[in-house]
Amino acid sequence: MLQAASHYPNFELVYAPVQDLLRHEHRVSGVKLSGDRHLTADLVIGADGRHSTVRQCANLSLKQQSQSFDILWFKLADSPLFESENVFYSILHDHHAFGLFRSAEGNLQLGWSLYKNSSLDWKQANWSELFAAASPDWLAAHFRQQAATIERPVLLSVGVGRCPSWSVPGLLLLGDAAHPMSPIRAQGINMALRDVIVSANHLVPLLHQKLVYPAIDAALCQIQAERQPEIIRVQQLQAQEASQGELLAHNALLRSGVSHSPRPFRQQIQRFWLARQRQLRQGVVPIQLLV
Repeated sequence: MLQAASHYPNFELVYAPVQDLLRHEHRVSGVKLSGDRHLTADLVIGADGRHSTVRQCANLSLKQQSQSFDILWFKLADSPLFESENVFYSILHDHHAFGLFRSAEGNLQLGWSLYKNSSLDWKQANWSELFAAASPDWLAAHFRQQAATIERPVLLSVGVGRCPSWSVPGLLLLGDAAHPMSPIRAQGINMALRDVIVSANHLVPLLHQKLVYPAIDAALCQIQAERQPEIIRVQQLQAQEASQGELLAHNALLRSGVSHSPRPFRQQIQRFWLARQRQLRQGVVPIQLLV
């Protein structure tokens, strides 16, 4: 992407935190960076995540949704037993739930659901044994053999919500800056990329025609109107998935019934579950880059 962007004469990559927004005649006109550097622009796009500085500087409100869990994020040594980097394992055991996958970094990464009412002292826990106790034999053996490679976890506070307005004149928020997503099914990056595609479809023709302030500012509301229904639906689907996982994690009888049911019944449950997840995997509406 950087190589392709470098062919444009006005492209410049700058690593510096945004400190404030520049304004001219009641419109955002650029950003102030550290070192007292100013960058002016016809449009500022804030794609700086769930704790967006740009959102705060623009005084755009965020309506938070309640969440019952946070995530502890681990990294550990890889295993040749994993099929590929595209296989994601979800494991439920007793009151615990976690997901595991091989990352592009060449290691295993694991997200452990830490429920708000959990009595677990996660800073002192024996994680290799906790992982092993919740896993099938082949995976438990790997956790025990690679106990020394399990890195200290990072606590990721789960925040979900939506901005009533994604924009002010001269500025547009995209991705988690506009609508922080739950970590369920890793939809944050998916929704952000789909935001970008729709934004490009609206904005690139205006920039080619050198149509600026009134036309660009009008397009910002159109972008939100087109994207918001999918964001709302995906957040609803994520909440349903989280509720189902929490129900299984806290209901031993239900877990036992599912795990000990006849194989055809388990396969039917799996098919139903995958079908219900189709919108999380493929999107709620078709999105196509048109410019």
